[in-house]
Amino acid sequence: MPELAEMETLKTAGFVDRGYNHAKRKQRMEEEAKEIAKLEAEARGESPVDEAEEVEEATQETETNTEAKEETLSAEEKSFKKRYGDLRRHMQQKEKEWDEKFEALQKASTKAG
Repeated sequence: MPELAEMETLKTAGFVDRGYNHAKRKQRMEEEAKEIAKLEAEARGESPVDEAEEVEEATQETETNTEAKEETLSAEEKSFKKRYGDLRRHMQQKEKEWDEKFEALQKASTKAG
């Protein structure tokens, strides 16, 4: 049992730096979580009026804040922001098209029925 005589010391982790933009990322994650909850509620047919207003106000505040801080963003963050904005715009456009088709179908069914 000579292996028990020598004991290895465990390595300890050092200080973990969250980064200079941790608060901003955390806020963005919270806003996205609220937005996701709102979209899920709408998909279920519920109408979260209070939450929707809060999300709109929060997004308006962050848009004004991000416009001022956009110069300080890294290239990766700018790219992500642009891609995310493009995706959101595309989804809104598709949702609008779907709503128009749905309304047209409802009108057609009420005329036929």
